[in-house]
Amino acid sequence: PGAPSRAGGGATRIDYDAELALRGPLALANPLLGPVLRRTGDDAVAGLRRVLALEAARVREESRPRLAGSLPPPADTPAGVDRIVALDDRPVLRNLLITASYHRLAVRLAAVLGRDDATWCCFGAWASKTAGAFIREEELCEELRSFLLRKGRLRRRLQQRLGHGGRGDRSLLAIARAVSRHVRQGNRIVFAELGRLFAELLIALEAAQGPGDGRLEALIARLRPGESLPDRLEERDGEPVGTPQGGQDLLVAAMRCFWNARFETDPKRRAEQVLYGNALAGLHEQTRLQPYIAGALAAPVRELLDGGLLDSDPGAGLGELGDELVERIRAFSTLYLMRTEIPGEALQLGMDLPTLAGGAPYPPHLAEIADAELAALLAHYGADPRAAGGIPLPLARLRARLWAAAARLRIGPARIAGTAATDWGELADRMRYIFAFFRSRQCQAALLEPPFTPEQEAALAAGRIPAGAL
Repeated sequence: PGAPSRAGGGATRIDYDAELALRGPLALANPLLGPVLRRTGDDAVAGLRRVLALEAARVREESRPRLAGSLPPPADTPAGVDRIVALDDRPVLRNLLITASYHRLAVRLAAVLGRDDATWCCFGAWASKTAGAFIREEELCEELRSFLLRKGRLRRRLQQRLGHGGRGDRSLLAIARAVSRHVRQGNRIVFAELGRLFAELLIALEAAQGPGDGRLEALIARLRPGESLPDRLEERDGEPVGTPQGGQDLLVAAMRCFWNARFETDPKRRAEQVLYGNALAGLHEQTRLQPYIAGALAAPVRELLDGGLLDSDPGAGLGELGDELVERIRAFSTLYLMRTEIPGEALQLGMDLPTLAGGAPYPPHLAEIADAELAALLAHYGADPRAAGGIPLPLARLRARLWAAAARLRIGPARIAGTAATDWGELADRMRYIFAFFRSRQCQAALLEPPFTPEQEAALAAGRIPAGAL
């Protein structure tokens, strides 16, 4: 019994009413049906909203004029990277092309360095795919709406305001757009620098005749000397625009690591060289990204206070509700931003990393680190911690043992003590998790799986946003 009715403005509203009740002895459970069915209905509506949001992004971007044949396909060459970076009028398509391009670079690197050890580009592809959910503004808006209305007394008091348009919808979209602006710029600047650099490295690696080949020195001679620093961020026409401030010494060292791995015959030393290169590249890009990450984390509360759901008018009746809403928005920033998905795993970055299948924290070649410089880097950022996010390591280990016991009871996975991030806005906190993540998952063959289906790849090659879940 669902019936469409015109909602005005070219929109259609569908109302669906259903009455379900248990009979006989099971009727005693009828009071429990309401919450269960309400949650099911909320999930269904949220799913429909996400599909419609993706379609809105597709229509919006594809309606913008472009010369025929001017949209680039996924790329693994320096010139192709530059063309993708220039797609400022199509941020959703650009993010999808960046994700697909990182995958292409990862596959080519695996052909040169071997498939046993995942390079930074493998991790970059899945990180970029995760970032896409923030770049698609309407989709992020619906995730925020669903989060706010999920449970508790906020539900009834916000449902009317957030349910059918008006100021609440405008506030949610403003929050989503503020987060999206920072994430998409971060996605762009990292690909512009590291995507291009790995494309250039591949040209050198594939043509190299030996470890002393001069192509490496020619490549790193073009990099800026100096330490990595956060970008200087300023706003132009409502868009955060970053200017590089530091040098690229970490990238020089990273390229040397990948070059050494190309000619290393010992599997353990090769694995450590790849991990060291991944860690150095990751530290450089995370340092540059600091203002973008801080801006994305701060955006929800800032937009909320600047003119969204919280009124300065005491007669608006938000009062205590406003305090709870701010707290819930902050929780959203932490829980939703601090996650990443790789094949077979959805990781909450605020929790210790799950161990590998079989219970080992790290693959055999990386269980112990022999390279002194790599070991020092990991120790400096607490990736072999004495404390974990302010928790003394003995307590972190106790927590991990409890998780291991729960895993044996099939309550949850065993975890690697001391790896959880507690504040993703802090560089050192991020790097502790990222370094442990790189080390633990480096030998996961699934990281080389394509991030899109063949049909979606074909759409991207034609310059279109693909249909289906992204």
